[in-house]
Amino acid sequence: MTTVPMKTARKRLDSEALELELIVGSRSEMDEQISAAVDRLVRVALKQGRRKGISVSRLGDRQFIVALDENVPFGVTEELDLHANGTFSGVPAPKSCIAQQY
Repeated sequence: MTTVPMKTARKRLDSEALELELIVGSRSEMDEQISAAVDRLVRVALKQGRRKGISVSRLGDRQFIVALDENVPFGVTEELDLHANGTFSGVPAPKSCIAQQY
């Protein structure tokens, strides 16, 4: 699986990237970059035949991986926090997986 930093992916418009690494500096940047990454991967999933959903994993203090995931049904985005503490004040770190339909 190819991991492409989001800013690099945006510049290259890499439509083949199945996984994007995000490093954010603020809550608003987090929301913006995750939304942009999910939107990009929805388009990739549609082109690939609607076989994979999207997983969003928090890896560290401000680091996320957004990826197409064959273990997630198409049309579902799952979020998993692998980091023990919340990143931004007032925003608790979820301890379980959250799924939402797109």
